[in-house]
Amino acid sequence: MRIEIVIGLNFGDEGKGARVNYLCSNRQKPLVVRFSGGHHVGHTVELKDGRRHVFHSFGSGTLKSAPTFWSKYCTIYPITFMKEYTDIKNSFDILPVSYFDPNVAITTIWDVMYNQALEKSRDIRHGSVGLGFGATIERQLTPYTLYFKDLYYPSVMEYKLNNIKQYYKNKVTEKVLPFFDFETNEDEFKQSVKNMLSSNVFVKPEKEIFSEKYDFIFEGSQGILLDQDCGFFPNVTRSNTVSKNAIEIIKRNFSDDTEININYISRIYMTRHGNGIFPTEGKTDHIKLKEDKTNFTNTWQGNLRKGCLDLELLKYSVDSNRIMNNNIKTEETIVFSCMDHLKGIS
Repeated sequence: MRIEIVIGLNFGDEGKGARVNYLCSNRQKPLVVRFSGGHHVGHTVELKDGRRHVFHSFGSGTLKSAPTFWSKYCTIYPITFMKEYTDIKNSFDILPVSYFDPNVAITTIWDVMYNQALEKSRDIRHGSVGLGFGATIERQLTPYTLYFKDLYYPSVMEYKLNNIKQYYKNKVTEKVLPFFDFETNEDEFKQSVKNMLSSNVFVKPEKEIFSEKYDFIFEGSQGILLDQDCGFFPNVTRSNTVSKNAIEIIKRNFSDDTEININYISRIYMTRHGNGIFPTEGKTDHIKLKEDKTNFTNTWQGNLRKGCLDLELLKYSVDSNRIMNNNIKTEETIVFSCMDHLKGIS
């Protein structure tokens, strides 16, 4: 068996979605495994007929009819999930299939609202996308947890949601953050949970999903330079964007002779959304500054920043990934995307 892992070498926006879609098109029975991040991730796939989709709550092999497995290292936000499910259904006539580990963390409306209020309060923003991922991870380290398995028990979910609401009321008071309405969208969240559970969604523990005969393609989130251990604080994400989680899953469920190929993805130049270091920013004489259909200027991260490749950072990313994996034996493939963005190349 050969397992593919797709991760980004930079600060995100490298082309991971396109690579996953390509790998799925060359497999008989592909299944995409998400092993980090949540709905704040945006991976773009564009079809030959010009139709495109930015994946947040589904794996980037969905348009190839590949189901998605969400591991325990991930989060999911039911409101975003249902909006995207409906979009995929209406735009592509596909009913995507999703499998969830019971211990996937649930992002609530209050995680999102707190994340946004906290980011607004900072003199210098950290570069958060304002979608509650970091707040969810932080809350899950307290007794105020909410897991995917809890959604199947309405009274349990109600009790936990009330506790989470009070948790954030206390945090807002403590940090003297701008007041916001704690009742906003609560009904939408609960209805989204109800709809989600009847939308080709299934609970499958890790051992069960990996006992089935799929071609497994692990899809990373963001880039190595945003990894919580390898990136540059405070402009990092609250997860491991290296392949560490994927390797741990593979070790738990497959034999030592399983072939693993790590696909390192980078644009032929570098980009960064949000604040933080960017040594080559502005060095774009060789790049066609084409309109980016995915990365619009937004309230939380501003413009998409661009610059030439930094070879030292590329090497740092690869070496960091190897070290985080304890130099386990793998094959490695480096893929450069956006070649048509170079001047002189059509």
